[in-house]
Amino acid sequence: MYETFRRLREQDPPLPSIQFGQRVTTEREVAVNTARLRSTEPHELVTLLRGDLDWITIKALEKDRARRYGIPSELAADLERYLQSRPIVARPASTAYRVRKYVRRHRIAVTVAAGLFALLITFAVLQTLQLRRTTRERDRANRIVIP
Repeated sequence: MYETFRRLREQDPPLPSIQFGQRVTTEREVAVNTARLRSTEPHELVTLLRGDLDWITIKALEKDRARRYGIPSELAADLERYLQSRPIVARPASTAYRVRKYVRRHRIAVTVAAGLFALLITFAVLQTLQLRRTTRERDRANRIVIP
């Protein structure tokens, strides 16, 4: 019992994605059973747990009280943000992370905007090529001397 308390004080808990991905028999059986209950494969469950859910779990289990969730509603709000594919508070917010979350929430609009942007770039390149060809033809016509 003292050993358990010492480990709780001194060791950080493993990330859920790592814990479910381990090859230890009893934990592996738990992962397989949990995945079966969720109608998924164990490696897919590990993928789902990796990322935001790992960050939420680590923040909830943080040893330093100042770095943990202050009240349960903060944890619930972070879980709600995760379910809505919004940036969570537990994770350090980088620009790339925020952009990924935005794209995930607005896939159709981002796809349409990217398609329009690609169309605009294609149009600009084709116009430039056409302008070059027109200029070349004009210059060639001006060089030809009519007798």
